[in-house]
Amino acid sequence: MKAFIVDRYKGKDGVQAGDVPSPQMRDDDVLVQIHAAGVNPLDVKISVGEFMLTLPYRVPFVLGNDLAGVVVQVGPRVQRFKPGDEVYALPDKDRIGTFAQFIAIDQAAVAHKPRTVSMQEAASLPLVALTAWQALVERAAKNRGVSIPCRSMRSMNCLANEYRSCISFSSVPVNNATFNFDVPCWPGPGTTRSMSGA
Repeated sequence: MKAFIVDRYKGKDGVQAGDVPSPQMRDDDVLVQIHAAGVNPLDVKISVGEFMLTLPYRVPFVLGNDLAGVVVQVGPRVQRFKPGDEVYALPDKDRIGTFAQFIAIDQAAVAHKPRTVSMQEAASLPLVALTAWQALVERAAKNRGVSIPCRSMRSMNCLANEYRSCISFSSVPVNNATFNFDVPCWPGPGTTRSMSGA
């Protein structure tokens, strides 16, 4: 299959188009034909080796963290998805590779794409949406009154404002760059971070 491959770190020419083997399916996996992939600053940092110590990918590897596409095959333990479902996802950090024609991804990392959202729009959401959620709900819920800097992160800032409007906070943003929240312990223990669409 066709993919964009990181064949060496620390070079502007380190990412090349090429052929790679088709993904291997696991029992809990969904095989997705990728229609759109999001490009994030994280992808650039991974491609030049900034995270080599914490995310030690062995070259060559396929880059990419966000996707939207159509399910073409499901593993024997998959129950929430079937071939033909439109989905979007953020693969586990050990199984990135959305800059390709197909990806095998654990069903827990996949959500149905909302019908009112295009493939391109859906592919732009997973990483920034999860980052905003973690900052506002997970981090702030543990530290009441915490300041969360959102400078120069336009997409995260937009989503943070959307989340803020859906969750009851006892204080309001101080300015467009830093949010000060006294967050109730919502959604609470045991809540999953599913990106479910309707």
